[in-house]
Amino acid sequence: MKWKLGVVAVIAAAAATLAGQSQNAIPRDDGYVSTYRPTPSGGGPDNPTKDDALARLEDMRERMGGDLSPEFMEALMTAADAHRAQYGPAGQGSINVPVGGPWTNIGPYRSNWIQNGLRVTESDTGRVRSFLIHPGSDEIVYVLTSSGGLWKTTDFTAPRPGWRPMTDSILSTSGGGAALGKNPETIYLGTGDPFDPGVGGYAYKSINGGETWSNGIKLGASTVVTDVKVDTTGATDVILMGTNAGLFRSTNAGASYAPVLGGVTWSLQRTSAGWLAALTSGPTGLIAFSTNQGATWALIPNGGAVYSGAGRTTLAVGTPGDNIVYAFASTTGSAAQRDLFRSVDGGLNWTALGLPTKTPVNPNPDQTDMNIMAGQAFYNQMVLVDPNDASRNTVYIGGQLSAAKSTDGGATWRIITNWLAQFGLPYAHADHHAAAFTTLNGAPALLLGTDGGLFLSADGGVRFSSQKNDGISSYLIYAMTGNPQHADDVLIGLQDDGTRFRTGSGGTYNQVFGGDGFGVAWSQAADLVSLGSVYYSFIIRNVRNPSNTQSKWLVGWTGISEFFNPLLTYFNTALATPRASADPAGLTFFHRTRFKLYRTTNGAASWKSLLDTTPVLLRAGSHPIGISPADLSHFGVLGNGGNLWFTNDGGASFNNRVLTVLAAPWPGFNSTLAYANNTTMYVGNEAPIGTPMRVIKSADGGTTWTNASAGLPAVPVTKLLVSTRDPNTMYAGTWIGVYETTNGGASWHLYGQGLPVVNVSDLYMPTDGSYLRVSTYGRGVWEVRF
Repeated sequence: MKWKLGVVAVIAAAAATLAGQSQNAIPRDDGYVSTYRPTPSGGGPDNPTKDDALARLEDMRERMGGDLSPEFMEALMTAADAHRAQYGPAGQGSINVPVGGPWTNIGPYRSNWIQNGLRVTESDTGRVRSFLIHPGSDEIVYVLTSSGGLWKTTDFTAPRPGWRPMTDSILSTSGGGAALGKNPETIYLGTGDPFDPGVGGYAYKSINGGETWSNGIKLGASTVVTDVKVDTTGATDVILMGTNAGLFRSTNAGASYAPVLGGVTWSLQRTSAGWLAALTSGPTGLIAFSTNQGATWALIPNGGAVYSGAGRTTLAVGTPGDNIVYAFASTTGSAAQRDLFRSVDGGLNWTALGLPTKTPVNPNPDQTDMNIMAGQAFYNQMVLVDPNDASRNTVYIGGQLSAAKSTDGGATWRIITNWLAQFGLPYAHADHHAAAFTTLNGAPALLLGTDGGLFLSADGGVRFSSQKNDGISSYLIYAMTGNPQHADDVLIGLQDDGTRFRTGSGGTYNQVFGGDGFGVAWSQAADLVSLGSVYYSFIIRNVRNPSNTQSKWLVGWTGISEFFNPLLTYFNTALATPRASADPAGLTFFHRTRFKLYRTTNGAASWKSLLDTTPVLLRAGSHPIGISPADLSHFGVLGNGGNLWFTNDGGASFNNRVLTVLAAPWPGFNSTLAYANNTTMYVGNEAPIGTPMRVIKSADGGTTWTNASAGLPAVPVTKLLVSTRDPNTMYAGTWIGVYETTNGGASWHLYGQGLPVVNVSDLYMPTDGSYLRVSTYGRGVWEVRF
């Protein structure tokens, strides 16, 4: 399915999310309602499906009541610090050894093939932010991922390199930017991906190739890091870190940082004119330069005002210090592609290369012109200059569905990749963000970084291989489920990596549906039905399990009147599955839209609305629905304003409770509802403030509520799961790990050893309680066996 995107004002507003304004007042969970209205064209179980990066940004703002604040990031960091002080890095034990056994990562590490309408025999992983190429060794390469941290290999020339995660022990896996120092064993890292939530706005340093790291240094009021560069021309490294709260500079090799420039600093490059910084001030793109290693800045002369009408811009040079510079720019407000600009004086003055009027020499239906960024110019930007071309006329650009190459300084262009390997072009995943040149067996090699990982070409972009993605477990998972009948089965929904099914007991997960994958579900009583989804209540069903191929999916949204209507349903398609004890037939599932709770009793062949909460919005997010393990008469759904609706008679009638009143000072932002039995209920919140009140409990069927947060960190709770082994044992997935209570919420402790400090997105335990699995937003799927 393809989307016709044309909401310029909302794209500009989403880009402005990165301005990092402080939230002086306590946010409200109904403080932001998206006005973004994409219009679908086509669509169905067999059609190619794209992701929607803008909708993802808007979804987070709806959940969090607006922009995430610097104060919230500091609260997250404080909680993560306390977590590490008590339990040690990654829960390995310090003062206290966590209860529970070791967590084991079970992938995804690779795929055999990808299906998105078409089928391609390729592998991929999560979104790439940047590459670090070791200057002294072809074998050492680092890949910074958006929510999986920094990965390193020391055998890059091998067909499938051995990758290691290097930042699991620090307090964030959210990758912003990274760069090597003069000594290539020194790495400077900034946390906070610009497009997804995580602990951000902190600077780290390693002096031993990422084996150990210094404590994080807060970069002012920033919440994300957009770029990191190092000036190695002097005796001491001078580090520049671009953020959404300006540019920060260190003159003492990363011991401290000071602000030197305002705006959102998107891209940094050292040229013959000094340092260039491409920034946005509000919606307007600007380029500043510095002749003193970033100490002071001025706007470029920009003769003839050629560089104008721009927004977010990415800069590129072949080698630091070059006089030839390229700037790939979006329009003001970052809504659309503006142009590619070229400078021959180090970036002080520019010539527009006229992309809007050009046609590639090999156009195709996905790329009829040179509008490479397409409808996501605020998000997918990549430009790279080939350092092996002395004329600096060989340049690559990438955007939404394609990458392109010019060998004549931008006069003519050839499309070199396609997001589905169509039209005789090699495969590279959609949404390009990074690129670099490295050396492979003594010859130049090109690396592209996309929403689906890294792609390597050893012949200048004629052919690409996805094989070197294998081993990097950095997938961005929204939701996960399993099959009690077959313990190896795992079904997950992922950001722009579709819906994936695990093959066997290893780390291979093949993509069985494309686009942004959200809620997933599987019959727990019998291996009858599995469900997947995309955005806006696009639900698919499979009655021929396992869900191991796209051809098995059927339409699963019949009866949902809000289907594909962003006014009435959410980007994140939430699904909920009853336990086998409640649904022995295995055909009942639940779904919510903006105002309605739906149920199916025939395996999603059709749905029926049970509740309409208009004008109060139900909660966005993946887990607002809870179901009693005892029967199908008791279930509920969470709403904004602290609202909870629940039924004791199978949906014939509903009770409404306002938890902000009954459990004051409950902040709202209800995120997850769990039942231990018909009368014992728990609610968690994801409030973007440092509140210690994260879980509340009712032992009398929802009449009264008490705080049940003792021992929990003051961070968002994404999912509560009552153990199938013991109704007094429950697990909480949080933004920094998994916690357990064994006494019905009276106290909590960190559970398990070895899980990174990462956003836990879902929890699953089978009927027999033989294992606990968690999915994460950036570090794959983990399990503990009992």
